[in-house]
Amino acid sequence: MQATLCAVAIDENDVIHTINVGDSRMYRYRKGDIKQISREQSLVQLLYEEGTITEAEKKSHVHRNIIFPVMGNNSAMPKPDIKNMHEIMKYGDVILICSDGLSDYVTCTEMEDILALPSNLTKRLQKLVKLAIEKGSKDNITIVALCCYE
Repeated sequence: MQATLCAVAIDENDVIHTINVGDSRMYRYRKGDIKQISREQSLVQLLYEEGTITEAEKKSHVHRNIIFPVMGNNSAMPKPDIKNMHEIMKYGDVILICSDGLSDYVTCTEMEDILALPSNLTKRLQKLVKLAIEKGSKDNITIVALCCYE
């Protein structure tokens, strides 16, 4: 079985570090704005970065599910994308880690709107999953969040 991996660590100085293998995504939500902080290791991301396809074409490209490194591949070792974000985790920040079952169906604007709601984080994450399902996601939807309220 093959899988992707997303991980985040906050060091003793509150600096954000990320590890990514595959096409799952990490976002940082801060003061109403969401920013993708991971880079997908997929064929369509490579084509997009080369300028061969547009952002819109990424979502419907015939090879959108081809990812380069995965965990559990017997023929090649994964090459994790390890980054020091050079950013501090601040009060109110939310780090969102999700599979493409969510990110392929829920836009960043929709994520911002839901994460801005005045309800607890668990209920907001449930709303994100519900929206992805309502928009037709048939893929697995995995979502984990880390928040700073101290």
